Amino acid sequence: MHPRLLHFTYIFAFSREDRHSGGMKCRFVFPALLLATAVLLPGLASAQRVVAWGDNGYGQCNPPALQAGQISAGFLGGFLLYSDGAPRSWGSNMFGQFNYPGGLTNQISAGYFHTLVLRPNGTVSAFGENGYGQCNVPAGLVAAQVSGGYRHSVAVRGDGSVAAWGDNTYGQTNIFNYVSGLRQAAAGSYHTIGLRTDGTVIGWGRNDFGQIQVPSGLTGTQVAAGDSFSMALRPNGSVAAWGWNDVGQSTVPAGLVATQIAAGGKHALALRPNGTVTGWGNNAFGQLNIPGVLTGVVEIAAGYNYSLATVAYAHVTMDQGEIYSGYEAGGAVKLAFPAPAGGLNVPLISDDPNVHVPASVRVPAGSTYASFYATTDTVIGSDRTVTIRTAAGSTDSERRTVPSKITFVPLKATVQFNKPSLIGGSTTKASFHVELSELIYEPITLQIVSSDPALSLPTSVTINGWQQGADVNVLKTSPVSSARTVSALLSSNGVQVASGGLTVNPIRANVTLVTPILSSGQTGEGAVYLNTTVGSPMTVALSSGDPSVAVPPTVTVAAGARFIDFPIVTSPIGVNRTVPITVTIAGNPFTANLRVLAVPGVKSLTLPASMYGHGKVTGT
Repeated sequence: MHPRLLHFTYIFAFSREDRHSGGMKCRFVFPALLLATAVLLPGLASAQRVVAWGDNGYGQCNPPALQAGQISAGFLGGFLLYSDGAPRSWGSNMFGQFNYPGGLTNQISAGYFHTLVLRPNGTVSAFGENGYGQCNVPAGLVAAQVSGGYRHSVAVRGDGSVAAWGDNTYGQTNIFNYVSGLRQAAAGSYHTIGLRTDGTVIGWGRNDFGQIQVPSGLTGTQVAAGDSFSMALRPNGSVAAWGWNDVGQSTVPAGLVATQIAAGGKHALALRPNGTVTGWGNNAFGQLNIPGVLTGVVEIAAGYNYSLATVAYAHVTMDQGEIYSGYEAGGAVKLAFPAPAGGLNVPLISDDPNVHVPASVRVPAGSTYASFYATTDTVIGSDRTVTIRTAAGSTDSERRTVPSKITFVPLKATVQFNKPSLIGGSTTKASFHVELSELIYEPITLQIVSSDPALSLPTSVTINGWQQGADVNVLKTSPVSSARTVSALLSSNGVQVASGGLTVNPIRANVTLVTPILSSGQTGEGAVYLNTTVGSPMTVALSSGDPSVAVPPTVTVAAGARFIDFPIVTSPIGVNRTVPITVTIAGNPFTANLRVLAVPGVKSLTLPASMYGHGKVTGT
């Protein structure tokens, strides 16, 4: 296949009274284009089935029972691309718009009563009603995408430039300077909407209802044009619509999230991420009466007063939106066509290792449905979205499906300590309790890590079967320099699932002096008193603030004790001094002041001027 060929979806057919016909009420029908997806196709292999609803006056809701690649809805009939690369049509052919000239087709776009086909080499063919030259394709045109309007046609080249031909009453075929850099064009009634490669949206042609007045700041991933109204799909899945709104066709349902849009005559369709369809606007012919069991839709198209949807070759639906850890949920595999003789094995895939589906589900011969159960492991963690999908088919087209998304709800775990705080390094016993959100029937082991070395914990905890929780003892605590919150972090399979903490406070000390005043040269005694008993021997540093006072460099408080004595030795000094004695624990100093008195000394001596031998004198 040519690497530039893209897969497009087109939506056409609109009806109104021409407001510029001199007062005469002339009924016209207008087409519009929807670019649903832009994915490379290795080939349009048979895969999906077309479903139709709404006006069926010309058989436009009677698509053939063929497996479809791409669909396009025209005024009174539709097209699908079959596996041989050629389109199949149904409905009215009053202007020869179904007279396909043959050859391979990569994309088809049904206009009012004319049709455009894009061939694998990029050339364009047109056939059907040609009263305004809408089938006169410019010579040498090589395109990447085409769109048929009411009486005009548009093509986007590979370089983003645009060609347009046919009716130009309202400038709908005028290619202005700003019409460049496009990746998609959608031809409406008398106007065209373009989507640039940067996501900006432009419009040109008729503007009597503001259909080309693009909302300020709008960026899109897809555009569609109807009868004087326009649409765009934003990157976040929200939808914008503007222009004519007489029956609510430009009033988008609140909160809508879509993956694809389609503009019909006066109605609009949107494809939700879950493969269901919604619509708004005109419903005079039941074009919004979406079949109640319609799921697995991969493509939509909106015709004049009817709607089309392509159902995936195989897809999965789940019976519920949530599945809890340790439980199961029912689901079903649905086929677009009945299974062949002997039945059909449809492979299934779950993208979560804790949510299990059968390797394949067998759909009985002649049936389009088979049920299965998804089972889950007993695990702990946060809620997460799980995708379950089919992997049926041998081509990309056959494997195109709508995954079913379900919320997996694992067990939740909480951690609660038996006390809010303790002193690091103390004999205080601490523990925490791990509680699960539900009773379990098989053992679960969780890994434990402490957020701080001050709290020593076991490496794991096992919650036994038929239990809902377990207690964990703190092995020990270590001294800290300042108060801090320390957490126990619990994980399962390398993912943190719970945590809980307590405050670890520092040890405080009081330095007490047995003799707070010493004469220099005397010895004394001091003691270090802690605010807690210690769990293991604790060595603390001692220091003196003056060389004349000596204390041991360290003392050790025995395990289970909370104080220790230490000696004080002073040296003679000539003047009184106040000397700080400091104990340091985990970097925190605690001080007491010792008063040291000077030793008395002789400063002067006064004696008599003479004395007798062997006599005594008295002096001062």
